[in-house]
Amino acid sequence: MFALTLLSLAVGLPTAHSWTLSLPSPPAACEPFQLTFSGGVAPYQFTFLRLPSQNASLPLDQWGAGHAIIVNETTSPASVTLPWAANDPFVVIGSDATGFATGGTTPVMNMQSSDLAADSNASCLQDSTNNTYVQHVQSLTTGGMQMCERMSGVFTDVKSPVSVSLVVPDGSSMRYSSASVSQATTVDFSWYLTVPADNHMFFFVEDGNGPLFVSTLYSVVTGASTSCPQLAVTGGLLPATTGPLPMATAEPVSPNWAPGGSSQGPKTGAIVGGVIGGLVFVAAIAGLVMFMMHRYNWNQRLLREQAYGIAAYGPAGPTMPVIEGGVDSKKLLDEASGMKA
Repeated sequence: MFALTLLSLAVGLPTAHSWTLSLPSPPAACEPFQLTFSGGVAPYQFTFLRLPSQNASLPLDQWGAGHAIIVNETTSPASVTLPWAANDPFVVIGSDATGFATGGTTPVMNMQSSDLAADSNASCLQDSTNNTYVQHVQSLTTGGMQMCERMSGVFTDVKSPVSVSLVVPDGSSMRYSSASVSQATTVDFSWYLTVPADNHMFFFVEDGNGPLFVSTLYSVVTGASTSCPQLAVTGGLLPATTGPLPMATAEPVSPNWAPGGSSQGPKTGAIVGGVIGGLVFVAAIAGLVMFMMHRYNWNQRLLREQAYGIAAYGPAGPTMPVIEGGVDSKKLLDEASGMKA
């Protein structure tokens, strides 16, 4: 099944964020460090992204293995240990319950050498030879990287929804997701690159199963235009947008995440919507049942009155009910006349 998603990734110049995060110093391989943060709304999510390379000239299949670690916390400070070797480049994105990257994105930092003894058996370094990301990327625009350039990416053998994060070190990062399509295996993204020239950026792509890849670092250069057009919207595609829209399109962090765990909780809005919709449905069914019971009781009452020959009184005075079931209406009227006499 082919799911096509149309979007515009919009990132402006570095701006003041609603809350802040800080690292006392670049962390060392396999050594715990304290991540502090203030402001914002719990729960908090910290996305640690190790770049596979900073060489933009490398083709996609030679990037090497990037790495993503997502840490969820509720209180500051948080103790974190990164399994990356000395000199590995990485950034940290801070998110909270109000949206993605609301705490900002750090500049590119390099891991420091560890003070742990080589024979201490305390090494936590992970294998960096994995390159399975290649099988999921059918195509991705990586050449040029001009501001307002038309770009696209086709990802195969993926689980919906698929999200593309445009990560701008020391700037404003954003994340956009495809519509959820059942049994989707191929997703096509199209956008105009709205990152201002002279900025660095890279991609972080996830699907319903987790992180897919982290791209190498690119430099955005001046393009033919500084005014990015909107893409046409047709069919059931997501609307294209331009300009910085962090709150309109950011995905909130689920309140069901546990400290140090991974994201598995459902979206709060979906839960609330489902509950309200369910209550409305139940109320409608209850109203229909009450109406049917009222009609049924009224009909039964009329049948009893008719069977006993009771007059149905109305505004115009007493009238005889219509008697059905084979009763002689003329005889009934004669009997009624005799009663009056």
